Order: sequence, then structure tokens, then C-alpha cells
Amino acid sequence: MFADDEVVPEHYDYSYSEPSPTCVVAENCKVFYFEVPKVASSALKLLLADANGTYRPDERFDTLHANTSIEQTAHNVEVTGLTRIAKLKPAVREEGLASPDWWRVAGIRDPYSRFYSGWENRILLMPPARRLERIARIGVTDVMEDGQINASQSFLKFARDVARHPDKFRLDGHFNTQKFTIRPDIVNYTHLFRVDVAEEINGFVAQLSERVGRQLTLHRLNESIGLRGTQFITAEIGKIIEDVFADDFETFGFETKSFPSELPEVILTPIETNLIMQYRAISERLSVVSRTGFAREKRLVGMLRKEHKEVQRRAGGRYALGELAKVPTARLRSLFRR
Repeated sequence: MFADDEVVPEHYDYSYSEPSPTCVVAENCKVFYFEVPKVASSALKLLLADANGTYRPDERFDTLHANTSIEQTAHNVEVTGLTRIAKLKPAVREEGLASPDWWRVAGIRDPYSRFYSGWENRILLMPPARRLERIARIGVTDVMEDGQINASQSFLKFARDVARHPDKFRLDGHFNTQKFTIRPDIVNYTHLFRVDVAEEINGFVAQLSERVGRQLTLHRLNESIGLRGTQFITAEIGKIIEDVFADDFETFGFETKSFPSELPEVILTPIETNLIMQYRAISERLSVVSRTGFAREKRLVGMLRKEHKEVQRRAGGRYALGELAKVPTARLRSLFRR
């Protein structure tokens, strides 16, 4: 993937002392949620939006984000009504990170299954991605046989690339350690649970239901395409995962496992291969449409604000409010909320 003599920069300062910027907050029920990619984050955000009483399902169809499914809109704050930690008032942020009245929660997952799930979702399917995530997967290629994707060999190739240049792939949070993402050394968690252990995640849902006074339901979202991920992991790949994610095994006490030495051949059919290629092409087009939409919206917001200032300058505040009232209220709210 990368030349053997390429100098891979150190992308991360592991001494930073701030909570993850991907943290979202359910202010009504006083819960800080620290997201870990490929650890049921879509389902947990939707659960918290329901608990918070801020879920806005109608917004799912108006968002400009490049979501590949309706389920994926759970990551958009205009849909969930959750608040990004960076948008909190400093006093609320400080209270929430320290007070026993607030919950600080995060889910964790077995590193083996998380690594496979990350590959299937981010590499095999290649959905729309942010700039740094795109950089991380530059040079990633499929192993093809007679025009068909050899899924098992593609996964092995990817694992070896990650082993050679782990920091390169950590630009994409799906391949960063869970410890680095949620920083248990600086966040005093009230709830830290395994999403792949039914008793633990169901226990959290039960406690949250009790906290808000009504029964909540955790929905399964963003499931895999049906390949059995465990069959792809060999002794070699298992060792790579244990080395790259050593911090997670040590910090959270995940047990190491034994895997077979031989990798089974899993070659996708021509139809399966074509479907994946079409999905990638649609995702690329979706990214372009999304970026264009946001750019146009940014220009529109700029124009509205400029006009607002001009109206205020000319006729004062009362006239300005009258002029703005002519703009469709719902559209104006959505523009300024982003």
C-alpha cells in the first residue's frame, strides 16, 4: 500500500488531555455519550435521542449529510437533537464531566470483531467519508480473481497494511484504539459496558429507562452485509489485531483468542462484486451532492446574514424582524441550526 521507505508521520498526540470531540450530550436526561465507531454508535445515539425527548424523525429526509441509509441519520444532531460537546456552555460542560448527577457513558467491543466490522464497512463498501478518513484508505485495493472480489484475501492484505502503518489508518476513527477514543484515563465514566455482551448493554438500557421513567428500546442498526467475519480471522490476523490494539486488550481486559492458521477462500460472485462496485459509485456521487449542498447552504446563510445586517442598518430592529418574517420560518431555523 505504502512504499517501504515512506516516512509515516506521527498523526496523533497521545498526551492530549481533552475528551473526544465526537462526544454528544443528551442534556434533558443529563447523559454524556462518548462514541466509538463500530461499537453500536448509531443505535446508542438513537436510544439517547429517544430518552432525551429530542428525536426529530422528519429531519431525516431534509439533511444534507451523505448518509447511505435512513438509519445512518442517527449520526446527525439535527435529527437526534443531541448536543455536540463543543457546543455546550462551558459551565454545563464542566458540571457534566464531574458531577455525580450526570452520566458519562461509552460502549466498548471485542477488538477482533470491531476490526473486521470496520474493514467491511469502511474498506469493502467504501461509503462516503470525511477528508481524513479518505486519506487513511488511499491506496487500499481489492484482491481480484477473474473480475471477482476475493474478500478473504482482501481482508488479509488490509490487515497487513494496517500492521505496517497503523498511524496512517488511525486517521480514520474506525481503526483507532477504543482507549484513545474514549480516554478512560481522563473521563470518570459512570457506565462503561460491552455492546457485544447482552447482559451489559441490556442492563444499560434498563437503567436508562428507569432514569427517564419509561421503557426504551435499543434498535439494531447498520448491520453487516452477511459475511461471517470470524471466518476471516487467522492466527496471523489475530496477532496483528492484538498488537495494533494492545491498549484495548490491556485497558479493558479483552481476552485473546486462538484462530486457525489457514485462511478460507471467500470469493464474491460476479453479482455480489457488481453490487459492491455500484454501491461505491453511488456513495461517491452522494459525497459530491452532499458537499455541493453544504456549500450552497453556506452561501445562502451568508447572504441572509448580510441582508439582515443591511436591513438593520437601514431601518432598525423592528423593520428587520418584519423582513426576516418573510423568509420561510422552518427553513430559516434549519439553516441557522447547522
